[in-house]
Amino acid sequence: MNLLLTKENPSLMNAIAIRTGLFMMFGFIIFFLIMYWMGYGSRGEFHLFNGVFQIFCLYRAIRTYYILNPDDILKGNYLYGVAQGLRTSVIGVGGFAILMTLFLYWDTDLMNAIRLSSSMGDSLNPFTANLFILTEGLAIGLIVSYILTRLFEVASKMI
Repeated sequence: MNLLLTKENPSLMNAIAIRTGLFMMFGFIIFFLIMYWMGYGSRGEFHLFNGVFQIFCLYRAIRTYYILNPDDILKGNYLYGVAQGLRTSVIGVGGFAILMTLFLYWDTDLMNAIRLSSSMGDSLNPFTANLFILTEGLAIGLIVSYILTRLFEVASKMI
């Protein structure tokens, strides 16, 4: 399997991002639905857990990439690791944002509760609410991917 997942075969290399991104997306969805059914769906504080879960998923994706492509980390080529993390975030956060947009159009009571607790008030709608989710998730994905990639590079030099 190591021979198949290389930069020379990018469609299979994307398998890491797809597999980990879908895991991230379903984790976000399951956590949201549990909180929603418990009556905490409009509580914004719980999105901190999403950040922790996203960091875990990015760690898995970037680590898998460097296990399969160790030369990149030895050469100090961190861009592939950052790109791997960003691709994973696009799939995980993007999929979750799309589903949340549809969910907020469906559940107007939840959208109104979020609107009341937001400083944006009436200008907040399902699309703009999830644009914030997407922007925040991609920013976290980019920053954390860079940090993790640099940490993997430092760790590889210590060995």
